[in-house]
Amino acid sequence: MSAEVAADEAARKLFLQLKPSCVEVLRSCSAESLGRLDEALRRLPPRIPPPLMEYVLFPLRTWLRRLGGSDRVLLEHLLCSLSLLLSRAAPGQLSLSWDVFQELFAFLSMLLDGQMSQAAGLGAPSEERTLQALRCLKSLFLSATESSVSQLYQNVPAVGHCVSVLLAALGSCEGREVRSTALGGLLALSGLAEEDITLFTGVGGDIEDTADGLRSLAGRVGRERLREGRGEVLASFLPGVTTTTTKLLTSQPNLGQGILNLGLLVWTRYVSLSLSGVTHEETGDVDYVKRAAELVEGVRAEPQATPTGPAPSNTSRRDLRVERSRNWMRETDRKLALLAGKMGGVLVTVGGGWRGRRGVVLWAHCLLGNCHRTLVSVAPVLLEVLLTLSHDGYSLVSRPALLSLELFSAQHSREEGGELVSVLQERLYSLSSSLPRLMRQHDDTRKVSVMQLLAGYLKLLGPHAVTLTLSPPHLSHLTQALVQTLELETTPPHLTELQSLDSVGDNVVIVEGQSSGPRGNKKEVPQDSEDWWTISLHFKHFRHRRVEELVRDCCHLLGFFGSLRPLLDHLLERYYVATGDGGGRGSELLVVIGYVLMGAGGRGCVRGRDRPSHAGSREDLCGVVGEVVDLVTGEGWKRGGGGGGAGSSVLHQCLQLQVVAVCVHLLGGAVSGRLEGLVYQLLSMRGSPHPQVSLQALSTLSCLTSTTGARSLSRLISENADYLVNSVCLGLRSHTHSHESLQVLQAVMDHGSEEVLPLMRDSIDELLLSLDLQLAGNEGVWSVLRSLAAALHRWSPETVKKEGVETRGGGCHDDRRGCEDEDFSGYFKSLRRRREEEEVDDEGEGGTVDEGGSEPVLSPVERAAVDILERCPHYLPSSPSSSPSLPLTVLDCLHHCLHCLSHTHRALLPLVHKVWPSLLLRLSDPAHLVALKALELLWDLCEVCGDFIRRRVVKGVWPVIAQSLTRLAEGSRGSAAVYQYSVACKLQMKMLDTVAVLSVKLQVSSSDLETLAAACLPYLSRHQPQRLVNTCQSSLTALVNSDPDLLWLLLHQLVPTATTPPPHPSLLTYKFPKLSCSEEFADTVPPLLKMTREYQ
Repeated sequence: MSAEVAADEAARKLFLQLKPSCVEVLRSCSAESLGRLDEALRRLPPRIPPPLMEYVLFPLRTWLRRLGGSDRVLLEHLLCSLSLLLSRAAPGQLSLSWDVFQELFAFLSMLLDGQMSQAAGLGAPSEERTLQALRCLKSLFLSATESSVSQLYQNVPAVGHCVSVLLAALGSCEGREVRSTALGGLLALSGLAEEDITLFTGVGGDIEDTADGLRSLAGRVGRERLREGRGEVLASFLPGVTTTTTKLLTSQPNLGQGILNLGLLVWTRYVSLSLSGVTHEETGDVDYVKRAAELVEGVRAEPQATPTGPAPSNTSRRDLRVERSRNWMRETDRKLALLAGKMGGVLVTVGGGWRGRRGVVLWAHCLLGNCHRTLVSVAPVLLEVLLTLSHDGYSLVSRPALLSLELFSAQHSREEGGELVSVLQERLYSLSSSLPRLMRQHDDTRKVSVMQLLAGYLKLLGPHAVTLTLSPPHLSHLTQALVQTLELETTPPHLTELQSLDSVGDNVVIVEGQSSGPRGNKKEVPQDSEDWWTISLHFKHFRHRRVEELVRDCCHLLGFFGSLRPLLDHLLERYYVATGDGGGRGSELLVVIGYVLMGAGGRGCVRGRDRPSHAGSREDLCGVVGEVVDLVTGEGWKRGGGGGGAGSSVLHQCLQLQVVAVCVHLLGGAVSGRLEGLVYQLLSMRGSPHPQVSLQALSTLSCLTSTTGARSLSRLISENADYLVNSVCLGLRSHTHSHESLQVLQAVMDHGSEEVLPLMRDSIDELLLSLDLQLAGNEGVWSVLRSLAAALHRWSPETVKKEGVETRGGGCHDDRRGCEDEDFSGYFKSLRRRREEEEVDDEGEGGTVDEGGSEPVLSPVERAAVDILERCPHYLPSSPSSSPSLPLTVLDCLHHCLHCLSHTHRALLPLVHKVWPSLLLRLSDPAHLVALKALELLWDLCEVCGDFIRRRVVKGVWPVIAQSLTRLAEGSRGSAAVYQYSVACKLQMKMLDTVAVLSVKLQVSSSDLETLAAACLPYLSRHQPQRLVNTCQSSLTALVNSDPDLLWLLLHQLVPTATTPPPHPSLLTYKFPKLSCSEEFADTVPPLLKMTREYQ
C-alpha cells in the first residue's frame, strides 16, 4: 500500500510541475509557451506515467486541430513538443484510446504526404517539419501498446500509406538525420524494439561474436510479437521497401555506417517478417500479379480517406493483402536475389568502414537464419557475402562471418546437406568459368574479393570438395581457371628478382666445401625451412600479393580435401602436353602442382587440420608424389615452359626445382630410393650458367640434404660419388649429354670434399685430353677446370693448415665437438691424411730430391694443379676479336693453382716460366677486364715467387704499364664524373697501385723507377678524376722512400716556382730549364715535395 501511495505522490508532483505549462499552452499557443513546456518536460524523469501523457497531449492535440495551415512556424514548434513528449513515454506503455492514436497517426502521415499536406493548406513539407513529423511517428510506434498497433494493422491501406510516406521521405530528403529517422520509423512500424535496433547497429556488444549471440540476434530480428502477424500485411509492401533501401544503399557509398546499418536492418526485418516460417509447400497457387494490381488500384482509389475514414470491411482488407502462394514466393525469391546480389557486390567493397562490413555480415546471417527455406535463390548470394568477408582483415568482421558460415553449414548438414553442396558446386563452377575474365578486367580490390569468394567456396565445401576432383568438367574448369589466373611475367626485370638470399628463408646453414670462385664465398642456403615455397613470382594479371595468397589457398584446399590421384593425374597430363608442344602453360601448371602438393602435405592454410577420411595412407601419398618427381625430372627436365623465350625457360627450370623441393619434403625418408638420380640431376642444374637456376638448385639440394640426414652437401656428394662418377664418365663420352656432365662435374668440384678427387681423376684426365686435342667446347671445359682449381686451392695443405689453426684457436671444446659430429674412425683418418700431406710439402719445399734432378714428390691435389697449369699458356693468348670470357677463366685457374703450389717451388717456378710470355700479352689486352685480372695475377706472382720474377717484371712489365698509363691518361683527362665508375678507371687505379706495391715488394732500383714515376705524373693534374688523383698521390708517396731525390726532380719540373728545398743540398746547383708554371699541378705537387724533404 505504501508503494501505491508513493507512486501517487510522485505522479501528483509531476502533475503540479506540468500543470502551469499545459494551462498556458491551452490558453495561448506560442513559441514561448511551448518552449516553457519543453523545459518542463526535460526536467521530468525519462518515463512519464500514461495518465500524465494524456494530460499533456490534450492541449497539443487541440492546437494541432485548430492551427491548420495558418502558422507553419508554430506548427513546427508543436511537432517538436509532441516529439519530446512521445519520446518520454515507456516503450509499449502509451495506452491511448484508439481514436487518439488514430488521430495522431493520420495527422502525422498527412504531414509527410506532400499532396495531402498541400490540399490541407499546410504547404509543401520542409525538411525541418519532415524531421519533426518523422520523430513523432517513430516515437508513437515505439510507445504504443500492442492493442493499438494490432488494431492499426487491421487497416491495411493505412499501413500502406504510412510505409509509402516513409519511403518517400527516405528517397527525397538528403539529410542524414532525416534518413536515419525515416529508417527508424520503418523499423518501429514493423514492431522491432529499440534494444534490438541497438544490438544490430550499435558499436558495442560482443554477443554477436559468439554462436549463441548470432542465433539470438537472428531470432530477435525475425521475431513476431503480434498474435495476428505483421508479416502477412508487410508482405504487400515488400517490393517497395526492398527496392528503395537497395537504391539508397548502393547509389551513395558515403552514407555512413549508421544509415548503412539501419538500411540493412530494414531490409532484413521486412524480408524476415514476410518470408520467415513460410515455405513453398505451405501456400497454394494464387495469381500474384493480379493480386498486386488489385492492391495498387485499391491504394490509389482513396489515398486520403483511408487513414481517417471509416475502417473498411474485413473482406476488403483481406483482398488487399498479398497471398503468399508458391508462385509469389518463387517470384519474390528471384527478385530479392537480384537486389541482394547488387547490394552484396557494392557493400562488400565500399561499405562504411569495418562497422559497415560488419553490418553486411549480420544482414546476411539473419536472412540465412530466418529465411533459408524460402530464399532459395538468395541464399547463394548471401553465402558469397559471408565467404568474401570471412577473409576480411578486421577480426570484428571476419569472426562473425566465419561463425555464421559454420552455423549454416552445421544446420544444413543435419537437414539438407546434399542440396547445399549442389548449390555451392554450381556457384563454384560458374565462378571458375568467369574467373580469368574477372582477373583481366577488374582492379585489385575486386580481384581480391573474387579470390576470397573462390577460396571460401572450397573451404565451406570441405571434405565435399572431393566430388569436384572426381568430376572431369568441374576439375577441368577449376584448374584451367587457376592456371590462367597465374599467368607468369617472364620479363628480365622480374627474373632478376626471382631468387635471392632474402627469399630462401631465415633458417640457413653454411654448406661445407663451397667454392670461392665466381659463385661467391660460402653461399647460405635454407635448411628445414618452415615454408616449403621459397621462390618469388610475378604475375601478369595482378600485382596484389593478397591475390597470390588466395590462389595458393585454393590450391592448398584442393590438395587437402580433394582426391589427390585424379587431381594430379589431370594436372600432369596437361603438363606433359604443354611441355611437349611448347605452346602450353607448363610453368603455371608447375605452380599449381606445387601448391596442391603443399596442401596434400598439410601446409599453408590447412595447417593443423585433420586429414579427411577419404585421404589415402602415407604410402599412397608417396606413390603419387614419386610419379610427380618422375615426370617433372624426366623428359621435360630443363625444357622451357612455352614460347616465352630465354626468360620463360629460366623461370620454368626454377619452378621445376621448386616442385622437386616440395616433393622431397613430402617424401621424407622415402626419397632415398630416388636419391641417386635426383642428386645427379640437381647437380646438373646447380652448374647452370643462369644464376637464378643455380641458386634454386642449391636451395633444393639443401632440402634434399636435410631430408636424407646428411650432415652437409659435401657429405651427400661423397655418399653418392660412385654413381656420380659413372654417370659423368658416360656423359662425357656422349655428345648429347656432355654439356650436362660438365655441369655436374663443376657442381661436384664446387661443393665436394677432397674425398671425391681420386674418384673423379679419370674424368679430369678426359677433360685435359680434350684440351690437348683442341676439341670443341673449350669454354665449358675451362669452367669446370676453374671450379676444380678453386677446389684444389681449398684442399691444399696450406689452406687446410690455416683452417686447422683457426679451429684449434677455439679451444679443446671445438675439437671435442668435431669428434661428436663425425665418427671416430673418420676423424682420425682425416687427421692422419693431413699430417702426411704436411710431410710431403716439407720435403718438396726443402729440396729433398736426388742428385739426378728427379721431379719433386707431389700430392694428388698438387699434381692436379700442375696438370691445369701446364695447359694454361696455350689458352691464355687470344685475338682482340674473341670473347674475354676464356682468358678470364684461364686467369682464375692460374690464380688458384698458383696458391695451391705456393709452397712447392720446384714444381711451380718452371710453370711460371712457361706462363710468363702469355701473361705479358694479357697485361696490354684491349679488354680492360682481362688486363685488370692479369694485374691481380701479377700481384700473386710477386707474393709467391718473389726474387724469381724481379728482373722479368722490370724488363717486361714496367714498359707495358708505363705505356698503358700514358695512353689511358689522355682518355681520362677532362672526363665526366661518371668515368670514375668505368672499368677503364678501375684499370688505371690498379696500375697505379701496382707501381707502388711491386716497387716496394721487389725492391726495384732507382734507375728502373724513373720511367714509371714519369708515367704517373699526368695523373696529378686537376683535370683528372679525383679518384685517380688520390691513387696517384698514394703511389708516389710509397715511391718517395725508395728514391726521394728522383721524385723531387720530377715533381719540381711540374711546379718550378715551388720553394720546397730538395732532399739533398747537391740538387741546389742543378739548373732547371725555364718553364712556365702550370696551375693544374699547384694543388697536388707541393704536398709531395714536402714529403721528399722529410726523407733527407
